[in-house]
Amino acid sequence: MNQPSGNPPPELFYAGRWVALVRGKVVAQAATQQEAFRLARLSRRKDPLEIRYMPPFPVNYPVLQTILQNLPTDTSIYLAGGAVRDAVLQRPIHDLDFATPPGALRLAKRLADKLSAAFFPLDEENDTARIILQHPDGSRDLLDFAGFRGETLQDDLRGRDFTINAIAMDLRTGEILDPLGGLADLQAKILRPCSPTALTDDPIRLL
Repeated sequence: MNQPSGNPPPELFYAGRWVALVRGKVVAQAATQQEAFRLARLSRRKDPLEIRYMPPFPVNYPVLQTILQNLPTDTSIYLAGGAVRDAVLQRPIHDLDFATPPGALRLAKRLADKLSAAFFPLDEENDTARIILQHPDGSRDLLDFAGFRGETLQDDLRGRDFTINAIAMDLRTGEILDPLGGLADLQAKILRPCSPTALTDDPIRLL
């Protein structure tokens, strides 16, 4: 599950978004073409603009397709947290965290049975489980599944520690969900809590 090291191309920071470019430099980005154009015109009134859609984030770990092929098609599942952050930075990925609607324990157990993988309930009260998928070459994937901490994925991401860890990717579409601007912070090398109480809510995060 390793990604090549090096500097990530700028396009990765805008995956799944519309961007406005002036002479090849991104000057605005938004969820829609019209909004990207409007935002760019606020600061670049006369410059010729190029409006471009950046394709969804290309995470190509084979295990992701294995997971999707063994889940019901109506199951919502998101790669979340450090795995997305490290993929953007093209760093090695050692384990994958998935966020799902309530029922992550049942989902993980069903998936483990289909894959003949080891299943471990990590925290039944908080709906968290782990699958260890062993491969013939001796390598293995550690897959953690957790139900949303809150009613929605947005609530879950907003309740995390730092914005760079509050980024998710829809496993089915490749769409990046970044409600707190974690990708911009990652690009700017800024470590910013998700909320004013993020550190006091869980003091161990200071470490």
